Amino acid sequence: MAAKQHENPLDTLVDFCVDRLSEIVDAIPEDIPPFGSQKLTTEEQLERYAEIREDPQAWAKLADAHGLRGIIEYGVKMEALHQARVQDHQKEAERDARRISGGDIGASA
Repeated sequence: MAAKQHENPLDTLVDFCVDRLSEIVDAIPEDIPPFGSQKLTTEEQLERYAEIREDPQAWAKLADAHGLRGIIEYGVKMEALHQARVQDHQKEAERDARRISGGDIGASA
């Protein structure tokens, strides 16, 4: 008992913090897949790209995480997909406009 009277109060606090930290670490799920390991559809990829496309801070974060070469390759790939999607939508809009104006009545799309 005499030894406990001279115990440093910081030792008790450190023991408590170590125990609590161990509980937190043990509670972390182990089955969460790493970032980027889930395959996204083209549509999902385009949605994510649209969120960062005009955001310099988002690009800076990507550069920190994946390096300059990685974000350049990503940007080139996604911009090509984005432009192809824009062209597809423009073509659809033009077809719809012709159809509505009577230019394509009776023609199959």
